[in-house]
Amino acid sequence: MNPVQILMMNQQKSKVLGYGLLYNWYAISNANFAPTGWKVPTLTEWNTLFTNVGGTSVAGKHLKESGKTHWDTPGGDNSSNFTALGGALRTVDTSGDSSGWGNFTGAGNWWTSSETSSTNASYIGMISTSDAVFNMYNYSKRGGLSVRLLYTQEGSPTSVTDYDGNVYPVVQIGSQYWIKQNWKCTHLNDGTSIPEVTDSTKWAGLTTGALCAYDNDWENV
Repeated sequence: MNPVQILMMNQQKSKVLGYGLLYNWYAISNANFAPTGWKVPTLTEWNTLFTNVGGTSVAGKHLKESGKTHWDTPGGDNSSNFTALGGALRTVDTSGDSSGWGNFTGAGNWWTSSETSSTNASYIGMISTSDAVFNMYNYSKRGGLSVRLLYTQEGSPTSVTDYDGNVYPVVQIGSQYWIKQNWKCTHLNDGTSIPEVTDSTKWAGLTTGALCAYDNDWENV
């Protein structure tokens, strides 16, 4: 069974919100990554979200899903209805190895579109044991992180559908509209497949777009 079939099967079973896919920065920075009218947010746009829910010291509490379905510690109250989930990341250490996966239910990490150098970019982190959010300014573009999309046009969307047919509900926070699930599309919006890369050595050497499921297990999506 291929990944898209697994996703369709899970949808038919009405699976509880999943963790989505992990993408490297080369995938999420492609101009066709998101549907028309949507984008991977910049660091500044993420910071606007945090301001709208009380600031970085408490934003994690208000953005995280409540309970222990997707977090080790039930510290979130999800008063924003953003429903941030854990999901960890595919790590890339200084030697280039990408065999690590982080703590699946202990942390959530999301790309920004903001570069810090030719090889690094900013991302956002939350951990299960803290109310705060963390702006990570300098992570390898070869890492694999979760993605949330931000609406860029006029109007008040209530959902968005990706190329694979997955439907994502939308939440308004302040003047921003965000999808309230982690992205899990296996294609760019023009229909081009995003390669799934499971081999750690190959992943660590990529400078082109790729995706994976956490621990290479599609039951985690």
